[in-house]
Amino acid sequence: MNPLQRVVAVVGLLGLLGLAAWLNSTIRHTPAPPPNTTQRAISLDAARQKDIWRAEHTTFEIEQRFGPAFLEFVNSRSVERLAAFTSPTFRGQGLGSAQALERRHRDLIETIRTRAERTNNPLTAQQLADALLKLHSVFAASPRVSLRVLEIKEATPQGDAWTARLLITSTGTTESGQRRQVLSEHTINGTITDGTRLGEVPWITNWTIQRTVQRNGPPGLFQEVTAEWGLDKLPIPDNWKLAPGDVLQNRFQMAVADFNRDGRLDVAVAAIDVPPLLLAGDTRQGFRGVAAEVGLVTGSSRDQLTNFAVGWIDFDNDGWPDLILGDKLYHNRNGRKFVDVTGASGLGFLPECMGCLIADYDADGRLDIYILYQKRLGQRPTGREQWIDETGSGLSNQLWRNRGGGRFENVTAAAGAGGGKRHTHAAAWFSLDKDRFPDLFLANDFGKNVILRNRGDGSFEDVSTSTGANGFSTSMGVAAGDLNNDGQCDIYVANMYSKMGRRIIGLVQDSDYPEGVYQQIRGSCAGNRLYCGRGHGQFEEVSGTAGVNSVGWAYGPVLADFDADGQLDIYSTTGFLSFDRKKPDG
Repeated sequence: MNPLQRVVAVVGLLGLLGLAAWLNSTIRHTPAPPPNTTQRAISLDAARQKDIWRAEHTTFEIEQRFGPAFLEFVNSRSVERLAAFTSPTFRGQGLGSAQALERRHRDLIETIRTRAERTNNPLTAQQLADALLKLHSVFAASPRVSLRVLEIKEATPQGDAWTARLLITSTGTTESGQRRQVLSEHTINGTITDGTRLGEVPWITNWTIQRTVQRNGPPGLFQEVTAEWGLDKLPIPDNWKLAPGDVLQNRFQMAVADFNRDGRLDVAVAAIDVPPLLLAGDTRQGFRGVAAEVGLVTGSSRDQLTNFAVGWIDFDNDGWPDLILGDKLYHNRNGRKFVDVTGASGLGFLPECMGCLIADYDADGRLDIYILYQKRLGQRPTGREQWIDETGSGLSNQLWRNRGGGRFENVTAAAGAGGGKRHTHAAAWFSLDKDRFPDLFLANDFGKNVILRNRGDGSFEDVSTSTGANGFSTSMGVAAGDLNNDGQCDIYVANMYSKMGRRIIGLVQDSDYPEGVYQQIRGSCAGNRLYCGRGHGQFEEVSGTAGVNSVGWAYGPVLADFDADGQLDIYSTTGFLSFDRKKPDG
């Protein structure tokens, strides 16, 4: 499912917008109401849908037509360029006598200013432009600037006056080479009628600077070396040119290990519909493809992978990491050759595989395999089937126990490890109760996440509800670790995030839907979530206060100490690839 389809599936599916037709989507589902609710249509009336459509159209005008003009204003430092968009009655408000709050974290300094409660003297268009330029005067050269509409509402019943909350983000360097980021929140009022092109006409009546955050830090920790190191080997498909049924989720996955024990890490990549890829660390500070050399590729079209499973597992404890790649298990022969032992192992994969996890779940000294499954878009039910918190239309995950002697057995049912028939996109082993038996967090697409506690007797118990960490979401990834060094495991979940959905959720309310549906809609638009471990199997959701939720449409988060300060940091890939920049991003 490509990102646009996912937005339409969430938003149109829930009857939130009626945008499915507007976006010319062929995907529209009407979910059944949650249990114990009255049978009631989960859709807004035509008038409300039209209002929401108009709000999104206005947002498009602000971001896509006024946004480039604002960028031109910042780069040219032309006060007249911004003044051209203000009405004759324009009134502006600056921060006034705002007090600066400074926070420090090692080399990172964050300075926050919030507009003073007492109203300061109104600013003219020129004075407001000067105040905005002052925010960007800290950069040595033209910064990278983005303008996003966070909220938008009609200010008058006539529908031609709008109030919007903007986030303007500017990133660049100072004269000394220091990295700097300035985030500023603004409230603007303007008159926007149907047919108005905001890149051409004056429309702003009021502009208030609400808050600024300036972040100063050392030069970047990383340098982009993808091509230089030989890591640019994957074919990148243009999903916009593919038919809806041909677009697959999570097209690439990778796993890292030193398979030949030469002291350099190697990378295995699973990619749908392309041959297996193994990149060996090279002495020249780079990587080279060695799949054919070690027996992973014969050149046949049959070698193209049909699922995303990839993982390193020393299943026979001989000290050489063996490889799961696609639907195969390969035995590592002393770092020089991989031999397909799938048939002899008893291990089996379904084509709907989304990946695998490796751990010794029963603490018997042998590594076991947990395989994730999710029905693909074309295989999912339509019509009145439950898409919201569905528990029966997906596939059960599988737990394969390592019996020794190169054999595996499927113990899913006996262990209670399937996680229900959901759509599991990612998962992580973690410690819920600090014993020696790893527990499981299952990140599910379109529904509540699942937490399985390892009882230590070979079986699992579903404790999702009691933990406080299974909120409704559309999860794309998960990572676990102790972020605050308190001895408790924390969980960071990467979710679908739609700027459009976040705006629209502010235009509807709980009473518009049957009981429980609105909360699920909000959950689908909440962004990433951080669950802080509080001990005794309990978690507290702290995403907003920690400032780690609104990072974009996220996948595959990683927790690591990037700056060597003794604390884990969060890295989460976001966005999606399209060669057509005119396509909306949801």
